[in-house]
Amino acid sequence: MLTIDDYSISLLGVSMWQPMLWLYGIVFCTLLIIAITFLAAKRILRHSISQLLQG
Repeated sequence: MLTIDDYSISLLGVSMWQPMLWLYGIVFCTLLIIAITFLAAKRILRHSISQLLQG
């Protein structure tokens, strides 16, 4: 009986951690996408400015 209680407690701990892990994963992916977009936009902006200065 004690092992079943320990098992259910461990399952409860996993179910409590899972939404936090999902939240951290979503935040990390969002920040990664924003950083990649920002770097790409910066590179495109720099390229277009140099083309304007040359032209």
